[in-house]
Amino acid sequence: MFSDGGWHALRSADRRRCLQPVRLVLPHRLPSERGVRPYVDPGADAYDVQDRTRVVGRLRQRAENLGFGLVNLSTDEVVEGSVS
Repeated sequence: MFSDGGWHALRSADRRRCLQPVRLVLPHRLPSERGVRPYVDPGADAYDVQDRTRVVGRLRQRAENLGFGLVNLSTDEVVEGSVS
């Protein structure tokens, strides 16, 4: 089916495809030619904001699919688009 060169090309293509996600993550944790890029923890507050945005956005989408809308109780405004 393939000559030896064909199998090698197939294996190297698979190897590149499998290692691409690893290459995207590792530069943040290992030294590179440009220097060391240390991991910076954004903190619990950043996670809470991101999580709330995701949860409220999904809730808004579910309500919209059911024909409803969300209202911010503290301001009585209709919640649209991204939420912070």
